[in-house]
Amino acid sequence: MRLCSFASSIYQISRISERVFYAQRWIYMYFKRRYIILYIYMKYL
Repeated sequence: MRLCSFASSIYQISRISERVFYAQRWIYMYFKRRYIILYIYMKYL
């Protein structure tokens, strides 16, 4: 019983970390694109 709850907690933690990883990657891509647009804008202004 204890082992089962331990395994389920590990599973939930891995699911949460996976979601956090996807969110971080999305935020990174978003800010990278904004930064590139800003860089081009400043360069040609």
